[in-house]
Amino acid sequence: MDEERIEEELLAADPGGAEAQETEEERYQRLEAELRSELEAEADRRVTEALKKLDRKHKRELKETQEAELEDKRKAAEIRAAQLAEKEYQIRLRGNRLDLIDIISELEIPGKMRELIPCDDLLEIEDDKARYRALRDRVIDIWAEFRKQVRKAADIERAKYT
Repeated sequence: MDEERIEEELLAADPGGAEAQETEEERYQRLEAELRSELEAEADRRVTEALKKLDRKHKRELKETQEAELEDKRKAAEIRAAQLAEKEYQIRLRGNRLDLIDIISELEIPGKMRELIPCDDLLEIEDDKARYRALRDRVIDIWAEFRKQVRKAADIERAKYT
């Protein structure tokens, strides 16, 4: 399109003497300057677009990287929290088992009974004192039931021999 305009203007030039050639020369220079100006403007526009595109790409990549790092940190925090929760659970479980041993010893119940008394489910009770009372009540109830069953079995065996 620009070439067509140049040709039209060159053809429109008056082919006269030296003065006409100067006019033609001036027109050529003017058109050349316009074309250079348009070419520079187009180059500037393309460079600006490329820079904007590169900037958007860089920002997107930076955002994705930051999101990935944030996700990694969140996962690491979740893992640490889960590990901490597991350690706390194990500590509470050991404490509960030690409480069971203390209660059995205090009530003068044979030590082998601790294997028969479940205490893991009591960890759901958050309050230490309430959990201790529940464990103590459970030990007393299971010991009473155990003795009752032993007496019943002994009575049955005694009845066989009497």
